[in-house]
Amino acid sequence: MNLVERDAGGQVYLELVTALLRRARLADPDGGQWEAADFQWWWRRDQHLDPTRATFWIDAHGTPVGAVVFTDWGDKWGCDVLSTADDGTISPEKLWDHAFARMPSDPAKPVEVAARDDDSFTIALLAEAGFVGTDEVAVPCWMPADDRPEVTTIADGYRLMSRVAASASNSAHHMIPRSVSASMC
Repeated sequence: MNLVERDAGGQVYLELVTALLRRARLADPDGGQWEAADFQWWWRRDQHLDPTRATFWIDAHGTPVGAVVFTDWGDKWGCDVLSTADDGTISPEKLWDHAFARMPSDPAKPVEVAARDDDSFTIALLAEAGFVGTDEVAVPCWMPADDRPEVTTIADGYRLMSRVAASASNSAHHMIPRSVSASMC
């Protein structure tokens, strides 16, 4: 399969990483270590204005199937090698070769990589590259859909409406009633 390699920054980066991680989660509900929401949350910190810090491999359908993402955390870099489930579309070796070739080399700003305990390939590869393991542990939090609490009713005086509907109505911003009135400022 022919893949197109593409560096992406800004909003394009966010759209591609979200699509990739959603697809990966659908392919393997227990695989990987990150959710699309993680990268969306991190977007507050690093909006990837430099497109060379996020490379994607895109298939003939325009779907991202792999990525190498460097996130600037200020005092360190995060490096994430992402792909859809082990479908053979892109080899982990190709992704890691790219990651190592683009890895920042500022001794004052180290690079951190998270690896799952059951990912012996990545752990061995990182050790061979000189990375050292730490005692940090991340714990995924899952809840079976059948165990979720019942949806509560909306309290009196409140209403539920979509932001799309609120925007389309050309009315005042829906959060104005929660703000202090201008006359009190």
